Amino acid sequence: RQLDPNIGASSTIEDLETQVFQKTFSLRAFSNISFELGPGVKFSVAVYALASEARPPAKEYVDYDTEAPVEKRQTDVLEDTKWLEEEIDNRTRAKFELKKAIKIGGECIVSEQSEIEELGRFDAKGIVLLGFRPISEVNLMNHIQPSRFIYPDESNVLGSACLYRALLERCWERKMAMICRFCSRANQKVRLVALVPHMSHKTENRTDTIRDYDFDGFHVIFLPFAEDVRDVSEKMKCPQGEWPHPSKSDVHVASAFVKKLTGSYNPSQYENPRLQSFYAMIIENVVGEQIVKPTDTLLPYHARPEWAARVKKESESLIKHFHLNELESMTTSTGRKRADDSSHNGVRSKKAKADVAEMDTHEMAKKGLLDTLTVAQLRAAIGEHLACTVKQGTKKAELVAMLKKHFKV
Repeated sequence: RQLDPNIGASSTIEDLETQVFQKTFSLRAFSNISFELGPGVKFSVAVYALASEARPPAKEYVDYDTEAPVEKRQTDVLEDTKWLEEEIDNRTRAKFELKKAIKIGGECIVSEQSEIEELGRFDAKGIVLLGFRPISEVNLMNHIQPSRFIYPDESNVLGSACLYRALLERCWERKMAMICRFCSRANQKVRLVALVPHMSHKTENRTDTIRDYDFDGFHVIFLPFAEDVRDVSEKMKCPQGEWPHPSKSDVHVASAFVKKLTGSYNPSQYENPRLQSFYAMIIENVVGEQIVKPTDTLLPYHARPEWAARVKKESESLIKHFHLNELESMTTSTGRKRADDSSHNGVRSKKAKADVAEMDTHEMAKKGLLDTLTVAQLRAAIGEHLACTVKQGTKKAELVAMLKKHFKV
């Protein structure tokens, strides 16, 4: 909602709340750029930000006694300058007197500011088509910044809307995304993006709140370069070999819980609790009493009586099926049992471990004690006797079987 020009005529706080919805932002385009489909084939588009984080007003420093605004200045001085006023004035450097240094491999590479800027300039601003790719084969989760939205700009190039609409309908029909080189402003970094088509299919049954966030057009998804991708596959592996596979009953119970808890979503349902608390505090300081009470729209389902009652049966079934209410008692009893065993059999276990440590791997295989070794010890024994390496994720039982087969036990 836009700010009402007649806001000064408000007589009650309730009337004021209906007129001031949130801080207003400029509705102009983020940038106006050209879209190059090929040599000599260009049309104009405008880039918009459909979502921008709303923050409280910027804070300023004021004098402690007079509460007058203070001005903050930043000064660049030489590193060995002592904090004396006359030395700072003599050794202060302006921006044009500075260079930039980059330390790589222990060496310091000094460059001028203009040279650093030239390194990032590859081409003029605009969108250049690189090719098409099925949407299902583009990993849209690995975006590196919030998406943008492009829309045809008829004010710069006539016929842009016609060409834009033809591309949109064809890409939507074939479920294809356009991979492009993207630079929205001059002297800005070049990005690799995917233009993903979206058609809203609006009907008369849809509410106006949903229509406010739904448009026909291309969403600009910022994709990572090869150097930006991190390989964390080793961290995703199960430490004990393979992750357990759920049974059909497990899937059925979890599916019932998810289905019962499924609800609708649009951005107007959730408000920023920080902003709600901030503006409630401002109103309380101005009026002198708490008129507006902030509401937390991010409460979990079990903290809302209507949602908790809705999913009560499925929640109890989920807890009972997976024994979630027994996890704490199982952990406590296991720890107590281990403590009792270690206190009563401490001397005997230490003696047994000493005897096992003095045995040879061949002797342990004959006596059936290979199961007492750790996975690291089994791997070391296989590397010593079999002269081979074991792939990561091999189970302990398989390592024991390899040693038994080698020693013909």
